[in-house]
Amino acid sequence: MATAIYARISSRSQTTASQRREIERYLSANDITDARWYIDEGISGAVMDRPALHDLKRSIFLGETTTVIVYALDRIARNAVEGMVLLADWLKHGVRLVVITLQVDFAGEIGQMIASLLLHIAQMERSRLRERQAAGIAAAQAAGRKWGGRKPGTGLSANPQRVIELRRRGLTIREVAAALGISTRTVSRMVKRAEGNVDACR
Repeated sequence: MATAIYARISSRSQTTASQRREIERYLSANDITDARWYIDEGISGAVMDRPALHDLKRSIFLGETTTVIVYALDRIARNAVEGMVLLADWLKHGVRLVVITLQVDFAGEIGQMIASLLLHIAQMERSRLRERQAAGIAAAQAAGRKWGGRKPGTGLSANPQRVIELRRRGLTIREVAAALGISTRTVSRMVKRAEGNVDACR
């Protein structure tokens, strides 16, 4: 019987360093030395068919793993329904699930209920993000631009007021940049110059 650690990153340009650091602190504090790592790199949490996750599920099915440690709940799944199906299966096999960011062990019916609530909250947050992205696309169309592109001769490097307008609508620096076809650095510089307030760029 062993402890398994599952880590996942969505892009290969990212690293698991932050997840690994916090998990290793937990392992050290709890004198766990026989943990086995399962890492999926460059795979979205919306995709459940992941090599490392598949190996972990097989280990659980064979009774080789009794404890699973993850940095955050959304490392397992980003879809609340699929996440709960997976967690329910693990808990049915007597697996103890530890989530570092929450400092919570999910076990039994209460654990399942809490996990379900947190997964649904995470899914709601992602829905809000998609809505903001849609707002960015709408702003791009209103400005006569393609999403993520720019029309020849219509760069807004000399028109920071448009940037401020989109920022006041609630768009992030990145969304404004995508809507107007300019870099995030340029957007940040425009906001600072127009408002004279560094906090406006946060």
